[in-house]
Amino acid sequence: MEKYLKLATYQPLLNETFQVKLDDGNLFPIKLIKAEESKYANDQFETFELEFSGAANLLLPQRLYHLNHPAIGDFTLFLVPVGQEKEGYIYQSVFNVKK
Repeated sequence: MEKYLKLATYQPLLNETFQVKLDDGNLFPIKLIKAEESKYANDQFETFELEFSGAANLLLPQRLYHLNHPAIGDFTLFLVPVGQEKEGYIYQSVFNVKK
């Protein structure tokens, strides 16, 4: 589980597609568009933000989701919709992990 709590896990996966498993069993693709250290990072915590872009045909509400990526497998993230662009919705996940 610890690898999912590290910024270094996500940085090589920028612009790659992750699959979100929906309640009905269908998969919804989202693309990782940002993986950056937070401006609030310090010596005691690894603090970083991930942003994903999803299609405009479905808005995922704020909650925990099961995701999959071929390089890192299955894991769970709390996704929050934070914006909308012409192409679709933007989702964010924020991490604050004790070093």
